[in-house]
Amino acid sequence: MTGDNPQRVLVDSISAAVAVDRPKATIRAWAHRGLITRQGQDAKGRALYDLAEVYRVAQRLGKP
Repeated sequence: MTGDNPQRVLVDSISAAVAVDRPKATIRAWAHRGLITRQGQDAKGRALYDLAEVYRVAQRLGKP
């Protein structure tokens, strides 16, 4: 097993923010700080993030 998850869920910053109950600016800040990795973009040019990674960072940082 390589550790890669072929069924990862990619979401834009708005969906990621809703999923972890944070402002979308927080998601963008996490990406800027290197806490989450941009996984490409959708057809409209919006950045996509791995939802599992977003959950991990949100849990690690806790709720402000």
